[in-house]
Amino acid sequence: MVPRNGRSSECRPCLTQPNVIMMKETNQKLRPSIEKENFVDLGLHVKWASCNLKAASPLERGALYAFGETEEKSKYLFSNYKHGKNGVVYDYDVPPMFQDYACPKKIDIEEFEDIGNISGTDMDVAHMLLGDDVRMPEEHEAEELVRLCKQQLVEGGIRLTGPNGRSIDMPFGIFWTGTLDNDTSDPNNMFITTKRYGRCIHVHEELGVTVSSYYRTAGVMIRPVACK
Repeated sequence: MVPRNGRSSECRPCLTQPNVIMMKETNQKLRPSIEKENFVDLGLHVKWASCNLKAASPLERGALYAFGETEEKSKYLFSNYKHGKNGVVYDYDVPPMFQDYACPKKIDIEEFEDIGNISGTDMDVAHMLLGDDVRMPEEHEAEELVRLCKQQLVEGGIRLTGPNGRSIDMPFGIFWTGTLDNDTSDPNNMFITTKRYGRCIHVHEELGVTVSSYYRTAGVMIRPVACK
């Protein structure tokens, strides 16, 4: 396993036979959403899952996770984020309809933990649930997906067709990569925090598929990748 804060720009050698993704026996409950045959080779450096983590179909949202967390939660708040350096505290309650998005008026903390690149580590829920050959994508892999794939609007999401003609569908919304956003240099921001964002894939009906950043305390979808 890659060290907790390890970084790797390449896939580790697969431990199974070619084109076979090993599933942990304890994770059979995830079937049939992510199986070895449901990773699609788009002609890119990694294969992309045809469904989100814990989704039963390509355009289903599946499970939501905060950046670097491996457990689902009923609420995704600054106050219950696991990787606040000293515990994140904020001074008002967010209405349920805004809990995925709302920002606090006050954070009594200087910074979040710098947890680095989590792809392939014990903070990568796709890796922990599905085995050594599966992980969250890194930012450069997400950028390759956006740069080299043709985008087509479909009902409920966007179809991405790779250079080899194969495709995957992604529902509208936000997907984590395993890469932390290091750009926290804005002195006019109301927060005194550092590394408060994770890099993500944003699938939008009007803007298409882009790579951007999002508050890592929010509950976000995950689309795993696997070695070729």
